[in-house]
Amino acid sequence: MPSGNFESSSDAELIVLSVVDPEAFCALYDRWAHPLLAFIYRRVGNPEVAADLLADTFATVFEKRSKFRDIGHPGSAWIYTIAKSKVAHYYRHKTVELRRSSGSRSPSHDSRS
Repeated sequence: MPSGNFESSSDAELIVLSVVDPEAFCALYDRWAHPLLAFIYRRVGNPEVAADLLADTFATVFEKRSKFRDIGHPGSAWIYTIAKSKVAHYYRHKTVELRRSSGSRSPSHDSRS
C-alpha cells in the first residue's frame, strides 16, 4: 500500500500499519479525533478535560499499537475501549481527590441532634 493512501484502509489496518508507517497513525488520528473528542466530552462535560483525555487516549493507542491484533473486530472498538478506560480512570481519580479535599467522613457518621 503506498504511503499516504489510507482512505480505503480499515481502522485495524491503519493500527497495524502505523507500527511501520507514521502516516498511517496520522490518518487514524484524523479519522477518529473529532468523534472521540465528542464521545469523551459527553461523558466529562468539560472541554479541557476532554481534550486531555483525548490526548491520553491517542498516546496509549500509539504506545500499544504494536500489541494490537486484528482478529476481525473493528479497530475503532479497541480505540473506544481505551477512551472509556481513560474516562473511568479520570472519574476514579476525581473521586479520590474529592474525598481528600472534603475529609474522609462518611455521611453515616454525621452527628445529628
